Amino acid sequence: MTTVLERPAQLTAVVAPPAAPPLNGGRLRALLAVWLVVLIAGMGLVVYGFGSYFQTRDQRSLMREARGALNRAANESTGLGGVTVAKRAPEFGAPLGILEIGAVRMQQVVVEGTQSAQTRRAPGHAPGTAGLGQPGNSVVVGRRKAYGAPFSRIAGLHKGNRILVSTTQGQTVYAVTSVRKVEMTPRVIEQVYGPSKDDRLTLVTSASLNPRNQKSAIVVVGQSKSTPFAPTPQGARHQREFGGRGDRGALPAVIIALVLYGLAMSASIVLYRRLQPRTAYLLTIAPVVALTVIAAETFSRVFPAWM
Repeated sequence: MTTVLERPAQLTAVVAPPAAPPLNGGRLRALLAVWLVVLIAGMGLVVYGFGSYFQTRDQRSLMREARGALNRAANESTGLGGVTVAKRAPEFGAPLGILEIGAVRMQQVVVEGTQSAQTRRAPGHAPGTAGLGQPGNSVVVGRRKAYGAPFSRIAGLHKGNRILVSTTQGQTVYAVTSVRKVEMTPRVIEQVYGPSKDDRLTLVTSASLNPRNQKSAIVVVGQSKSTPFAPTPQGARHQREFGGRGDRGALPAVIIALVLYGLAMSASIVLYRRLQPRTAYLLTIAPVVALTVIAAETFSRVFPAWM
């Protein structure tokens, strides 16, 4: 009788996954430094890179709205009632007209307001200055480098270059009379933004690539070559809102955005320590990117509106 010897069962050892290294003070500081670098790089990419796409998207929407208003005004002008005249000052962010400068191949819708919230979408008309195409000094502030940089090339304008402004009242042609760099002292601010005896358009942007520049500006003045249109109500002028300062009241929003970003980073660290790297990546990448964009757009409000 043959005896069949059974093979002894093999013992399978259960190996526990290696424990995550302790998060001591040195590692914590290193992680915070990495996340800070990521945040700054992400903000720079959003404001100076993808910001141009955001601004182009906003300009398309504003252009449709502005052209619709121009068409309605043209239709009204042929009716018995005439064109509807504005009875109150424009709201912040509302499109006012279309600014075209052939010499630098620029066409932009101008909106009301010179805070960062407005100039990241379009060049902003300074409240309290004359309306576009109207008697007096009409001032428009635009970005030099960020969010599409619509005024990046106005320093290259020369005397005699034409600027065309189209509003619901009609079209106005300006001829450039001066292009200069100035230091924004209180006296100069009053000269640039204050009333003028002639009918002019004043374009203002930063004179430096430094995003925190608040003092030096490029100022382009164009004199009207057309008959000015009837003045309409304009908002109150605030000396702080000349494009060289950040938004008033932006700090609370910045603090909230940074707190949310910090919470997201903390949650990401916990997930990476407890889950597989691929799983943790899939769970954290979308909220981290979204919060980076939100933090960048919020934090950019503390920088000058003409940067």
